Amino acid sequence: MVSLGIIHKRKNDLDAALDYLTQSEALFRQIGARWGIVTALTNLTDVYIIRAEIHQAKTIISKALELAVQIGSDSLTLAALEHASKLIEMKNHREDAYSIYTFILNHEASQFETRKKARDGLKRLTERDGTATTTGQEDVLISSTRATDCSFYVDRVLQILRDEKDA
Repeated sequence: MVSLGIIHKRKNDLDAALDYLTQSEALFRQIGARWGIVTALTNLTDVYIIRAEIHQAKTIISKALELAVQIGSDSLTLAALEHASKLIEMKNHREDAYSIYTFILNHEASQFETRKKARDGLKRLTERDGTATTTGQEDVLISSTRATDCSFYVDRVLQILRDEKDA
């Protein structure tokens, strides 16, 4: 069902996407599949962003991030961070979004699709700010204490989401 939700999201059929993703989350909760819950929630976040329901998107992605951390999966946490970065970017926290996208690109547990979306996020930021576009070969130094630890970025994102007032 998550796949159907994603397909409908891509087709801009947001009501159907919302329905499929909400049903998916409920089913995953019923069977205790926490990874599936996170996947459904991260995709629900995108639907709410597209619908300009920012408060709902913030609530959903916060839950996804917290659950991904509980599960202990870096790849799931990185995917949730990528979705959260869209909100951070929208709220004009560009430096934070840039750092998170870069972190995702450099993390060994980052999956192909998550890296692609992070690269797209960096490209959006650099084009919007008038800086050089990314090449896909970003050579950014990240302090060794943050190089593999998602918790720093999760804490920062959750702090921003809590502190920001909806426009």
